[in-house]
Amino acid sequence: MKKRVFVFLLFSLAACDFRIEKFSGGAERFSDIPLEATFASIQGNIFQSRCISCHSAGQSAWRVPLDTREEVLNSPRELVIPGNADESGLIIAITRSDNKRMPPAKAGSALSQQEIEMIKQWINEGAL
Repeated sequence: MKKRVFVFLLFSLAACDFRIEKFSGGAERFSDIPLEATFASIQGNIFQSRCISCHSAGQSAWRVPLDTREEVLNSPRELVIPGNADESGLIIAITRSDNKRMPPAKAGSALSQQEIEMIKQWINEGAL
């Protein structure tokens, strides 16, 4: 019985198609979605690994939730202005060079240029 359970678990894990990749900033992403200019990709590749630990319900930065597309788009802080990345609060926050940059230095390195460009592209294309 134990052998069957072990074999089952082994095959179950082998069937998973998850990747952990390192980015230039040293951050890891845990996703089976390639980094693209879509909310699903950005949420899975960037927000989940770099932001959600603070920016979700019950966490220190819960007032700026990044859990769902609706929360990001409907934020009173104008996190995303579809079609206008340069004026969107999210882009302003992740490209700052002072101590208010997101993610903060104490939480790790800044987002990579590739990550920033994907978020900008998603916003400029209408944040669909």
